[in-house]
Amino acid sequence: MKSKKQILLLIPVLFLISCMSEPDGKITVVKFDSVEPYLNNDNDTIYVINFWVTSNKVSVDQLPDFEKLRKEYDDESVKVLLISLDPVKDKDSEVIPILKKIGVKSDVMLLNDPDTKSWRKKVSPLWNGELPATIIYRGNSTEFYQEALDYNKLKNIIDERLE
Repeated sequence: MKSKKQILLLIPVLFLISCMSEPDGKITVVKFDSVEPYLNNDNDTIYVINFWVTSNKVSVDQLPDFEKLRKEYDDESVKVLLISLDPVKDKDSEVIPILKKIGVKSDVMLLNDPDTKSWRKKVSPLWNGELPATIIYRGNSTEFYQEALDYNKLKNIIDERLE
């Protein structure tokens, strides 16, 4: 049987391990070629693809709105993708803790592709690199937003496209 002292020493370790485990959604480290197919689907699904980073407060502040949108339109043909541009080395120390704190259950892609100039223009020729950035499209109708989008604005954009 363990002593009280050993158990008390074990509690902080167990707490740290639980904090470092991934949130309910998966976090997948990908190159841009894994993201690109989501930018070119010609079907009836509305794609909402948000690029964000933990060091940008505005990016982080809008994540709950994207999560709420994903939940609300779960039964519709709407796909929300959250793509973190954080360094892979920050996955456990920054990305996972923020997603857990906010309660994000969506799958998240962590884009590990340093050639930003080439892939950024494939996302949108209008993108100058500022974050947050969101592309919303259905078929060949695409809108690009290089600004914060709150839930109401996102909902209005989606509802217009569903009509």
